[in-house]
Amino acid sequence: MDDRALTTPMKLNTMKNLLTTYLRAMYTEYGVPDDQPLLESDLREHEASIILFLSDPENTTAMDLHTAWVSRKEAQGWSFGQRHDAKRMTHPQALPWPRLRQYERDTEEVGIAALRDAFAKAPA
Repeated sequence: MDDRALTTPMKLNTMKNLLTTYLRAMYTEYGVPDDQPLLESDLREHEASIILFLSDPENTTAMDLHTAWVSRKEAQGWSFGQRHDAKRMTHPQALPWPRLRQYERDTEEVGIAALRDAFAKAPA
């Protein structure tokens, strides 16, 4: 376990940088242009993923982050749907990890790899 995550107060801007790096990596994998701003809703809903990652940066997996995200979405009333629909509260990735399509799992892996790299470069 990395002691920085537990003993050093994480500066807000460092946490935001980790969050931005994580989301930007996944946006890129999904083909979203680099100049498109990150959605504020994505930033809010993935903050908890960064906190989970920081609890154990060496051992947290993409599956861990996804599973926690699905649990948070379900607790808010969301469920699986063929497309994202905020009114119906459906999302195509609100599935257990094994049921995700391979490219979705691969995208999650790219996200956590970018997160680990950014964390390694973050000030101690």
